[in-house]
Amino acid sequence: KLATAVLTGATDIGAAIVDADLLLIDDGAGGTLRKTAASRLKTYIALSQAVVYAQSTNSTTCANNTATKIELASDIIDTASLMASSRFTVTAAYEGKYFVLFQMSFNHTALAKRISAAIRKNGSEIQYADIHSSKGSNHTAMSRTSIVVDMEADDYLEFFGKHDGGADKTSNGGTATNVQIFKIN
Repeated sequence: KLATAVLTGATDIGAAIVDADLLLIDDGAGGTLRKTAASRLKTYIALSQAVVYAQSTNSTTCANNTATKIELASDIIDTASLMASSRFTVTAAYEGKYFVLFQMSFNHTALAKRISAAIRKNGSEIQYADIHSSKGSNHTAMSRTSIVVDMEADDYLEFFGKHDGGADKTSNGGTATNVQIFKIN
């Protein structure tokens, strides 16, 4: 009943709200109070949006004119646990549009005419960025690309680096090589 102490708000639950907590809701604004699990709020207010920020923790050597998969060994943020083994894979609960930003740096001392960062969806390249570089001692050049991409269940993204400089080049590890992914609907 509405007049009971249960609904006065006098006592705080003293803990975080969890999926198993029950809430009272006026069902369809018809005056009938019904219980619902707190877990249902996620689908209604979209709190379950996926956000990923991953970066490499070591260098990856990229062979000349060969796309090399970049190992993103450190997930800084992965709110939906969709990143594993340097692959971002969407489950049915997280289908939708994503904004993806991938950037990487190359360290080299030999001439590299072009270096590129590429994003592949389900094994096919969907976006890449080329930049022209120059020779120098421990020269560093950055390549970055971004895209908005539709993702359905079991679709996956991977990230690649490539150069055309003749000798092997090395992509720089640390914060310079990273991926940021945000679900936008």
